[in-house]
Amino acid sequence: MASGGLSNATRNPSAIVTALAANGSSNATFIAGSFTLTLLETYDNATAELKRDVTTLAVYGQSVCTINSRTCSPTTINMRGGRVKIKECGAVTTINGYAGTLDLTELKEPLSITTLNSYPGLTILVSASSLAWTPGTTNTFAGGAKVVNVDAGAA
Repeated sequence: MASGGLSNATRNPSAIVTALAANGSSNATFIAGSFTLTLLETYDNATAELKRDVTTLAVYGQSVCTINSRTCSPTTINMRGGRVKIKECGAVTTINGYAGTLDLTELKEPLSITTLNSYPGLTILVSASSLAWTPGTTNTFAGGAKVVNVDAGAA
């Protein structure tokens, strides 16, 4: 697995990278391509923008990952901190939200989440002005996530 120090990189859509870990002050954009990124892990203060499909997205610490493409339909998003901001997305099969922030305040189209497993450390931000999100099955553990309605400009 490639890791660390992406330092303001934009990943080439024709490059064959199947797993990547971004940490520290890394800043990377993954643009559309002909293959699926198998695993993307973000740690510490890393930022990543996904514009391509990913099988598993794992977000830790204070990292931020923005999903901004209809061609991105993650199979699994594991959140143990950080922020996942979804602007455009095909669909998400499973979100395991243990901690962190799932930001849905800037959705550009309705979002379908097949299974949402939510724990008390997860906060879900929604906005009256953002489009609908629809979880199919929601499993809450120990009280589940906190859902906060905010103005889109305040998120």
